[in-house]
Amino acid sequence: MRFNEAFEKLVIKWNQDWTRSWNDYTRRFWFTAGSDVNNIGDNLSRLFAGAEIYPNLITQLLELRQSFETQKDWEKAGETARIAASLYPQSDTTNTYFAISLVILGRTDEARQSLKKAVAINSKGIASARVSNQVALALAGANKLDAGIEWLRIATEIYSKEAALYGTLGDFYLKQNQRESAINAYKKALELDPKFEHAKEMLKKLM
Repeated sequence: MRFNEAFEKLVIKWNQDWTRSWNDYTRRFWFTAGSDVNNIGDNLSRLFAGAEIYPNLITQLLELRQSFETQKDWEKAGETARIAASLYPQSDTTNTYFAISLVILGRTDEARQSLKKAVAINSKGIASARVSNQVALALAGANKLDAGIEWLRIATEIYSKEAALYGTLGDFYLKQNQRESAINAYKKALELDPKFEHAKEMLKKLM
């Protein structure tokens, strides 16, 4: 049995792409916190350039990002996330983690674009409203309250009907002694969900 010529050419190209990209470097691919991020990005970009199929190294790249975050090297964490998102642009995971790094770095507009891209790819996955709320809480827990607030501002733009996001935003505003902003956030949460008990309780305390 023979396939048509166009399909056979496509298979040949895929085989060539895989042979070029799945080599000793990518097979043994592993990183440490001492890795040269720019060198990694250059090597992978060169290997994967023009290829339609190539190895999935998302897990390794995001683990490297995490190691830099553990060291509080936010710039290198952000650059690693950028590399992952550029190599795997159709992944909601890479785009979400890039958005998180961008918001930590104070690059809010870029973070918004990256999170919106992740949501467009898969609004039920890591970029969902529920997970976005968890991300904000994790940021606050890592002493990144400002980043958590910016993250929630972006998330409420995207998920404007999610009461829980506004409730958490109200909590964060309160931690920063932004009383009026907190009240407005709780009111919005209650408007969206009249049964939101936490918002009711906080408004009673604040008003």
